[in-house]
Amino acid sequence: MTRALLIAVLACVLVTTARAESEVVTFPVIEFTGEVTMLRAVLNKPEGEGPFPAVVLLHGCDGLNPDAAWTDDHPFLDEGYDERPFLEWGYVTLWVDSFGPRDLVNACNPEDYNKVGPGIRTLDAYAAKDFLAALPLVDADRIGVVGWSHGGWTALKAVSNDSLHEPPRPDPFDAAVAFYPYCLTELRKLDAPLLVLIGDADDWAPPARCRAMAVSGDAEDDYQLVVYPGATHGFEWEGVGNYMGHTMVYDPEAAEDAFRWLEAFLDLHVRRP
Repeated sequence: MTRALLIAVLACVLVTTARAESEVVTFPVIEFTGEVTMLRAVLNKPEGEGPFPAVVLLHGCDGLNPDAAWTDDHPFLDEGYDERPFLEWGYVTLWVDSFGPRDLVNACNPEDYNKVGPGIRTLDAYAAKDFLAALPLVDADRIGVVGWSHGGWTALKAVSNDSLHEPPRPDPFDAAVAFYPYCLTELRKLDAPLLVLIGDADDWAPPARCRAMAVSGDAEDDYQLVVYPGATHGFEWEGVGNYMGHTMVYDPEAAEDAFRWLEAFLDLHVRRP
C-alpha cells in the first residue's frame, strides 16, 4: 500500500459507536515487512469549533487495558493516562494502542521491551498523524506527539533518525514531549522541538542517560530537558504505586510543573499562537 493510498484509506476506516466523548477508531499502519496492521485508538475532541491542533498519545510498557470500556469517557484513567488536560487546552487527542492489535499484553519485562519496540511504534505514530491530518476537525499543520515511558522512548525515535543516509522526513511532527523515556546515547537528525521530563530518582529510565544524550539536527536548539529532584518514574500519576520492583511515587509539585512545561511547549510549537 502506497503512502497516498494509505492516506486515502484513512477517511474510510473510521469506526464509531453512538456519539460519545470518546470514539473508537481504527486505521492501517504499514509494517516494516510491508504487511498492513489495523491499529485501534481512542479519539477525543475538545469543546468548540475546529479545526483544532492535535496530539498523538503513546502509552507506556503497560499498554492500554483491553478490558477498559473503550467507548466511555476517559477510558484509561486507571492506567494513569489522562487526556483531559489536552482537551482543556483545545487539542484533539488520539490514544494509540500499539500492543493489542499485535497480541502483546505489555512490554514491561526487559525481554519484552522490543517485541513491539520504538521502531515499530514510530510507524504507528506516523500512521496516527496521517489519520488525524485527514480529519476535517484537525488542523493538519499542527500535530504533536506525547509519550510516556516506553511511549516516550518511541517519541524520541519519532523525531530523530539514526541513519546517516536516509533523507529528512517530509512530514515531521510539530513537536514531541517524552515523559521519563529510556533516553538514547545519541539523538541524531532531530526534526522537531523536543521536551523531555524525567525525575532524578527514576530507577527504571535512568536520568543520567538523558543528561548525557547527544542531540544534533535541525531542531537541536529547540531541545529541552527538565529533571525533577527526587521524582521517580510515573511521578505525575496520582494513583501510582511501585511496579515490578521499581519505585513509583506521585510527586504533586513535579507533576504541576511538568504540566506547565507541557502546555507551554505545545502552545509554542504546535498551537503556535
